Amino acid sequence: DCTDRERAYAGEYLHTDGSDVHWAMLRACAQSVANHALCQFQDVMGLDGKHRMNTPGTIGCWTWRFKWDWVTGEATEKLARITAASGRTRFDRLPLPAYPEGKNKP
Repeated sequence: DCTDRERAYAGEYLHTDGSDVHWAMLRACAQSVANHALCQFQDVMGLDGKHRMNTPGTIGCWTWRFKWDWVTGEATEKLARITAASGRTRFDRLPLPAYPEGKNKP
C-alpha cells in the first residue's frame, strides 16, 4: 500500500492516471538504461496482491501458481511491443509502416 501522495507522484512519474499502472511500470523498466529488465508474470497480467508469490517474514510462501488460460494474446502482444519499442527485442514486433520504396533501412 502507498499514501495518496506516493500514488500521485508515481502517476506523474509514469505518466498514468493509474488505470494501466502495471503497463506504465513495465514500460519504465524496459526503457531504463539497465542491461537487463525483468518483470513478474503477475505484473504483466495486471493481477492484484492476492497473487503474490511470497510475503516476506511468513511461512508457507512460494505456493502460488498460475493457470495458462490467464495468458491472453492481448497481454503477450503488449509486452512484445514494449520490449521492441525499448530496443530489447526485434523492431519487427512493432506495428510500423513499411519503409518507402527507394529508402534505405537504417
